[in-house]
Amino acid sequence: MQFEISNNSACFSFSSSSISKAFWLQKNIRIGTISFIIILFILHSFIAIYTKTNKVYCTVHKTICI
Repeated sequence: MQFEISNNSACFSFSSSSISKAFWLQKNIRIGTISFIIILFILHSFIAIYTKTNKVYCTVHKTICI
C-alpha cells in the first residue's frame, strides 16, 4: 500500500481489495464524524438547558449561558 501526497492531492495506488477497504474506512470515518457532531449537539443542548435552569451559572446580572 503506497500513500503519496503531491500538489495538495492524495494519490493512492492499491490493489482492488485495498480500494474496497479504503472506501469502507472512509465511509466509517464519515459516519463516525456525523455521529460525533450529533452527540456534541445533544450534549450542548443538555448543558444549555441545565445552565438556563441553574441559578448558579445564570446570575442576576444575566450572564450569557453557553
